[in-house]
Amino acid sequence: MNDETVPIWVKTVTAVVCILSILGAVAIILTYALVKDIRSKARELIVNISVMDIIYSTANFVGLMLPYHEHLSASDTVVVNSSSLHDTYLRICRAQAFCAAYGTIGSVLWTLGLAVYLYYRIVSRDATICKRLVKVLY
Repeated sequence: MNDETVPIWVKTVTAVVCILSILGAVAIILTYALVKDIRSKARELIVNISVMDIIYSTANFVGLMLPYHEHLSASDTVVVNSSSLHDTYLRICRAQAFCAAYGTIGSVLWTLGLAVYLYYRIVSRDATICKRLVKVLY
């Protein structure tokens, strides 16, 4: 699907969701950094999830805003418009794809880590297991 077939309302909704996601993650990180009374290992894991969300949302926003279709073809190696921007857009495209994949995988893994940590913290109430688990997560 090239950029010209995507309706403007889809781009608008996607941009708004990306911006709100980034703002929400920044609010979580700032709250954790500024309010010392609420700091805990579980909230620290939530901050890590928020960092992954910022990476993922930023990558999606960059992918939405840059006109890749004007400079790259579907095969990713053929120059559509012979311009010096082709190599730049190709690098940005690859970096954006890496960040989107890294943010997604990182978010899933940190969420899994949070779930396991909370399970052991609530069910077993064994602090030594939780301390070892945190070392494994990092």
